[in-house]
Amino acid sequence: MNVAFPVDIAVAPAMLWPWIVEPERMKQWMRGLESVELVSGDGKSAGSRSRMVIKEGGRPASYDVELTEYEPERRLALVIRGARMKGVEIDCRYELVPQAGARTRLDYSCCCRTDRTLWKLMGFLFGWLAKLQAKGFMRTLKRLAEAG
Repeated sequence: MNVAFPVDIAVAPAMLWPWIVEPERMKQWMRGLESVELVSGDGKSAGSRSRMVIKEGGRPASYDVELTEYEPERRLALVIRGARMKGVEIDCRYELVPQAGARTRLDYSCCCRTDRTLWKLMGFLFGWLAKLQAKGFMRTLKRLAEAG
């Protein structure tokens, strides 16, 4: 399952970056996000790990997150594992591309990898739901970042 969603945001990359990396700001646009806790590393370099708790179906689910790329105001990439998705890895990427007039094109992408047959079969449904969720998240992120 692959999801790609570009969005143009009327702020410079330096103004958008905190919305993508600061947990208190992330909670405002990532529905269900309850906490992000640093587990190892500095949280600003590849190999850093954190634990993310997201409320799903009324119950908290814990995910392990590993940063794979961290270039301030340019690129963030991470791998998410855990919770109810045993045997599944989700690669998420945020690419911030400066545009004229202090604008940013945010290229968000997400790729789900698994070797489990059931998850592969359900991939179509989850892909469709993930696209809807990404669209809603990016719309909210755009509105909040542009509002300051």
